[in-house]
Amino acid sequence: MGERMTTMLDVISRSKEKMNLIIDSRKQIFNDVLNLYQNKKIDEIVFIGSGSSYSSVLSTMLIVEKLSGIKTYAMLPNLFINKEVYNNNALYIFVSQTGNDSNNGTSWSTAKRTIQSAIDSLQAGDSVFVSVGNFVGFTAKSGVHIYGGFLGFETHLYQRQPLHFGYLSNNQRTAITSTITSSSTGSSIYTNIDGLVIDVNTSNKYAINTEGKPIFCINNCYISKNGNTTISGSLQIGIYINSQCNISKTKIANCCYYCQAIRLEANGYASLNLTDCQIVDNRLPLYATNEKSSSYGDNYRYRVVLERCLIANNRAYLNESGTLYLNAPITAKGHGYISILNCKIINNLFYLMGSSS
Repeated sequence: MGERMTTMLDVISRSKEKMNLIIDSRKQIFNDVLNLYQNKKIDEIVFIGSGSSYSSVLSTMLIVEKLSGIKTYAMLPNLFINKEVYNNNALYIFVSQTGNDSNNGTSWSTAKRTIQSAIDSLQAGDSVFVSVGNFVGFTAKSGVHIYGGFLGFETHLYQRQPLHFGYLSNNQRTAITSTITSSSTGSSIYTNIDGLVIDVNTSNKYAINTEGKPIFCINNCYISKNGNTTISGSLQIGIYINSQCNISKTKIANCCYYCQAIRLEANGYASLNLTDCQIVDNRLPLYATNEKSSSYGDNYRYRVVLERCLIANNRAYLNESGTLYLNAPITAKGHGYISILNCKIINNLFYLMGSSS
C-alpha cells in the first residue's frame, strides 16, 4: 500500500506549531533583512518567489508596504533573472517555504534545509545546487561539488546568477557563516566549491580548512572578514592548505588582525594554484612554509603558482613584543618554490609599532 497523501487537514493541524516556531525564531530569521533596512537607503522592496511561495508573497505584500511605508512588489524568479535594469536602492527578498532535511533534495520543491544533509546523501560526481540565503558551514565530501547562487527555479548550472568577486547585494548571495572543512576519509578527488560568499567573522579560526582528502577547487567565491580582533596573538586563516588546492576567480578581502589570507603548510608534498584572484585589504596575503629540510626530497616540498592575480593594499604588522607574526606580503619558508606570473603586487605596507616602513 502506498504512502498516505498529505491532506488539507494535516496542513491545518500543523500550522500552529510552524507559526509558533517562526514567531520564536523571528529575530534570527529577520536579522539580515532588518540590518539592510536600517543601514541602507531603500526606496523599493521586491519579493521573489514561485508556486506557494509566490502566493504567500501576494498575501503579505500589502501589509509590508503599509508597515514600512515603502513601495512593495512581487515577482516571479524567471522575470527577475531576465530583468534589464535593477534598482540599486531596492531590497530584494527571495522567499521559499520549502527546505527540510527529510526531503529527498531532487528538486527545489523537495529541497533540503542544510548543505550538510545534501552532501551526506550524495556520492562522488554528484552536485549540490544551493539557493541564495545564509547557511552554516559544512564538511565536504570527495567529489561532491557545491554550487551557490541559485534563485530556486533553475535546473542547470548555467542558469544561475554568477558571483564575480562578490559584487552582488547581500540578499543575492549564497552566504556561508561558519567554517567549511574537508573530510579525513574518502579519496583525493577534485571537489568544486563555487559561487559562495564565505563570511565567518570572528568566531572561527578558518574560513576554509582543506586539511583532508578532497582536493579543493575554489572558484568564483568571496572570502571576507575572517579574523579575530579580540584575541591577541590568535592566528586566524582565510584558507588553510596542507595538500593540494586550486583557486580561481576568487576574492579574499578584509581578513584582519593576526590573520593570513592563505596559509600553505607542507608536511608532505603540497601545491597551490591561484589564477585570476584578488587578495586585498588583508594582514598577510600568502604564507607558505615547510618545516622539513630539502634533505627529505621532493616528496616534502611545496609548489605555489600565482597567475594574473592582484595583491594590493595588504598591511603586515609587528606586535608590541617585537615578534613578527605576519612577515612580508608574500612569505616563503623552507623547501619549496613560488612562481609569480603576470601579477600586480601594489601598495602593500609593513608596519612597525604603528610606523610604516
